[in-house]
Amino acid sequence: MAVSGVAILLAIAGLYSLTAFLSASRRREIGVRKVLGASSIQIVHLLLWQFTRPVVLSLLVGLPVSWYLLNTKYLALFPSRIEIGGALLGMTAGMTVFLVSATAFYHVLKTARTHPASVLRSE
Repeated sequence: MAVSGVAILLAIAGLYSLTAFLSASRRREIGVRKVLGASSIQIVHLLLWQFTRPVVLSLLVGLPVSWYLLNTKYLALFPSRIEIGGALLGMTAGMTVFLVSATAFYHVLKTARTHPASVLRSE
C-alpha cells in the first residue's frame, strides 16, 4: 500500500513538472490566442483537454483489457482473490482523470491568466 502511494506521488510530481514545462513553452501561443479574443476559460479548457486526452484514451484501451483479464478462468484458480467489478474500475478511472486535471490545473490557470503584452513584447 505504501509503495503504491509513493508511486502515485512520483507520477503526480512528474506530471506537475511536465505541465510546468509545456505551459511555459506554449506561453507565446496562448498570448496570441488571448490577443485574438480567446477568454481564459477557453484557454484553460483547451490546455486541460490536451493534458487529459492521452489519459482518457489510455483508459479506453486499458479498462476493457483489465476487466477481461480480471474475469478470466485463470484467476479463479487462485485460492485467495478479490472480486473487482465494473464500479471499482469506473471509480478508478474517474479518480485518475480527476488527479490529472487537478495536477495540471494550477499551471494551466497561471498560463491562461498571463497578460499577453508581457509575453509578446519580446517577439
